Amino acid sequence: MLLLLLVVQSVVGWVVSCSGGDELSPSQQFQALLSQSGYQLNSPREMLLRYKIFARNLELVKELNSQNLGYTATANKFALLSLQEIELYHGINRTQPLTTPSEGAAGGATTLPEGAAGGATTLPEGAAGGATTLPEGAAGGATTPPPSVSWVDAGHVTSVKNQDGCGACWTFGPTVAIEGAYKRLTGRLKQFSNQELLDCVYDEHTYNACHGGLESRAFQFVIDRRRLALWRDYPYEPVDRRCRSAGKRDGLVGAKVLSFSRNDGSEAGTISRLSQGPLSVAFHAVLSIHYYKRGIYRSDKCSGAANHAVAAVAYTPQYILIKNSWGADWGDQGLFKFGRGDYACGIHLSDNNFQVVLQTTESKDTDPEDEALVYEREVTDPPTAPTVSPTTSSGGPCVDRSEGCLQYFCNFYPNYKTDCRKTCGLC
Repeated sequence: MLLLLLVVQSVVGWVVSCSGGDELSPSQQFQALLSQSGYQLNSPREMLLRYKIFARNLELVKELNSQNLGYTATANKFALLSLQEIELYHGINRTQPLTTPSEGAAGGATTLPEGAAGGATTLPEGAAGGATTLPEGAAGGATTPPPSVSWVDAGHVTSVKNQDGCGACWTFGPTVAIEGAYKRLTGRLKQFSNQELLDCVYDEHTYNACHGGLESRAFQFVIDRRRLALWRDYPYEPVDRRCRSAGKRDGLVGAKVLSFSRNDGSEAGTISRLSQGPLSVAFHAVLSIHYYKRGIYRSDKCSGAANHAVAAVAYTPQYILIKNSWGADWGDQGLFKFGRGDYACGIHLSDNNFQVVLQTTESKDTDPEDEALVYEREVTDPPTAPTVSPTTSSGGPCVDRSEGCLQYFCNFYPNYKTDCRKTCGLC
């Protein structure tokens, strides 16, 4: 690694010097980011390419911070990626139908039932950005929402996940909404499976769900199936595989997803619905959001053409708190704040804003190990799929899957080598 770096330094004429104090030069920042991310570079040419990308993105970060926009940007893991690679971290695909014939039809309810479960917990100081815990009785159908509500502080939100380079965000918003509604209804917090939605919502033979999907299709799948597996039984992998629901236990014991509804397009509608529980929302993620570190985010570059799904989990008079799926090392511990009083990049639009309704059933939940890791606890990395060596008796020729095999994946995600063995140099 050091030899490669020295070679590239001589090619581009880097000047390794600090401008003073503890500030690092661009090359030192580049080296540090490579070390933190675990990105493997295999040649001086690749090193030079990555540095050029990093240097361009670093200039954008400096420009954003110079404008006093109300938030701080940083050269994080996205600073190593090209625009094409960054697009892999989105996942709303509007080329799929916006609705299905039976969308939301299983019961027709448009609001959550009154009453809320207890069991509030607290975050480390400052982790939720100052939002207050849900006031007692505030989610019980009040006509005027309280000024501040935090479902994170109330213990209704699980740990931050990382979708990696698979466009699976359309599964993460719905699971956060379902997890919050299930907690309110039953008093038990569970982590539900994103991978089951990724594998099973779309036909595995005609569509790669890592290319994106729709939150409405995810909700409708759970309504139609009347079940959803737990994360621990069907863990996440950043790849679309065959549906493996058979034999998996139902995590929605004691409840079922009755329906889901869309917002009226207003911020007031979002706040009213968010006072009742976490929402699955989507927005237009422009380049600047990828470098967010802290503060209240606003952008005049975005539109309502959503390309990334997230979850709204709290609000104050100043902002709406968003849980992202880019890992806890991104943003403010995996979260960011959308400023109130403006467009918020489309999160209030009806096609981008979903509330889910659950109903109790007669089935009894006897699983003693269903309690999820709530947000304030240590975040653990999701399990990865085992790597299959080409020398083992895994069966089949040493070839790539039909699509989606990029050299970039070989560097970041070892489990892609199972399906992209030729691209990853395993043949």
